[in-house]
Amino acid sequence: MLFFNLEIKELQDMNNREDILWLMFKNSDGEKIKVGELVKKESKFYFKYDIEGAKKAMDYGFTPLPSLPRINSEYFREEMFRTFADRVEARLLNDEEIFDLIKTTGAKLDEDELEFFNPEIKEEVEETE
Repeated sequence: MLFFNLEIKELQDMNNREDILWLMFKNSDGEKIKVGELVKKESKFYFKYDIEGAKKAMDYGFTPLPSLPRINSEYFREEMFRTFADRVEARLLNDEEIFDLIKTTGAKLDEDELEFFNPEIKEEVEETE
């Protein structure tokens, strides 16, 4: 009985866990600037800009995403933000799988200087400092 209760608690903890990805902008000097955070919590998705980072990146040509135009707002969706899902091959994936794919690949596109990083991975954090 104790083992079963521990498994349920572990599942609940996993569902309540916040999974955070940093949206980084690479400027013309090669410096990576944190411009936002994409968060998955309880199968819901949140995005907010890092105001200081976004303003700094604007000096190098960064512009807020068209579907998320206000850098001082926090955004919430019950499903993955389409603007981020469109950065990966996600046609047949559910929202959780899309988030995991973004987390794994960084969702880097040739046409812009944006990429996602997992702040939990020490090597990536050191690269952004």
